[in-house]
Amino acid sequence: MTAPSDFKAMDRFANKLCQRVLLTNDDGIHAVGLNHLFGLAAALADEVYLVAPEQDCSGQAQSLTLHTPLRVQAYDTHRYGVSGTPADCVLVGLKDIVPGPVDLVLSGINRGANVGDAVNFSGTLGAAKVAAQFGVPAIGLSQAFKHPEHIFWDNAITFTAIIVRQLLQCQWPKTPCVNVNFPAVPAQQVEGISWCEGSEGSIRNVLVDKRMDPRNRHYYWLDFEHDYKQVTAAETDIATMRRRHIAVQCLNQANPFATGIAVIPDFANSKKEMPYD
Repeated sequence: MTAPSDFKAMDRFANKLCQRVLLTNDDGIHAVGLNHLFGLAAALADEVYLVAPEQDCSGQAQSLTLHTPLRVQAYDTHRYGVSGTPADCVLVGLKDIVPGPVDLVLSGINRGANVGDAVNFSGTLGAAKVAAQFGVPAIGLSQAFKHPEHIFWDNAITFTAIIVRQLLQCQWPKTPCVNVNFPAVPAQQVEGISWCEGSEGSIRNVLVDKRMDPRNRHYYWLDFEHDYKQVTAAETDIATMRRRHIAVQCLNQANPFATGIAVIPDFANSKKEMPYD
């Protein structure tokens, strides 16, 4: 297994990684994070195609639309909205929309972290899992926040390209599906990029809000009550982000390096040379 490459040689202006990359998300085609990812992807691939849900599909995991037809809206020759789930978008993109083999699927940049128990429900990661299942390397990208009106997008913008380049240099036994979470701090306050493990116990309760509509029929709103404080093990995704590290975990096989190992070596010294946005 090869050692990580030098950080300084892996900035966003390096040579293209591949010919075609497919982008999707679960926040919807008009989401801010996806727009940032579309701009970043041009440095990674010769051809960038965006196929994303027309509406917010958070929490839909790997669900597929099987009982109603899917509609596709072309916004231009490289951006398409789909009336379905993130997993639908990946399959329609891979099998029909993109004119040739896809080398990489990037899902995100999600508005909010996908860590702990949320990993199992995430549409962002569901799309990535489907892509990897069908033989395309996939990376889910999520930007954590503490206040929804103040999200440090510069964190994900600054480090996405170098992380993607590093992950594709790793030697994987099978097609990888990787979960990357950026902590809720500005890019200049990030202290590292580390391999981590998943965690459990962050969902304390399921909230079921039962209401009555004007025709006296019941309807429901579902939500989770999260409690991240009880996840304390140092090697977990949540604890890694508490240390202001970007948390990286492979979801469909073992990490290629031990938990806690830096994804990018000598990060503390080398990040001084990064072109922050």
